[in-house]
Amino acid sequence: RKKSSVAWDHFETISDDDSHVRCIYCSAKIGSLAKNGTTAMKRHTQTCKKAPFNLDKNQTFLDFESKTRVNTDGTVETIKVPKLWRFNQDEIRKALAKMLIVDELPFSFVKREGFRHFLHSFHS
Repeated sequence: RKKSSVAWDHFETISDDDSHVRCIYCSAKIGSLAKNGTTAMKRHTQTCKKAPFNLDKNQTFLDFESKTRVNTDGTVETIKVPKLWRFNQDEIRKALAKMLIVDELPFSFVKREGFRHFLHSFHS
């Protein structure tokens, strides 16, 4: 019989174990006997921390900032320092408006290929 529940979209069968399935996001084993239904699978899907639709959109990202340090012997060294970064749409929009005004850029600047490529780098 065809598996019609949407829960099956998030799991794969285990070849040597007919009573369990594996989450395609976190590899957790969940019981899948027909007599129990798909409730456990659905519950796991709703709480799976690695499922892309459950990721917190406000989550901070770990980024590295370059800093210059002068050593005791007088040499200059550039080091990478970890920092937390959070994407904020409103702050980006305000910074863009300020850049256009302060640098006296035409509004068409945002339609140029280079700028659009720059913006798409935030999505990856």
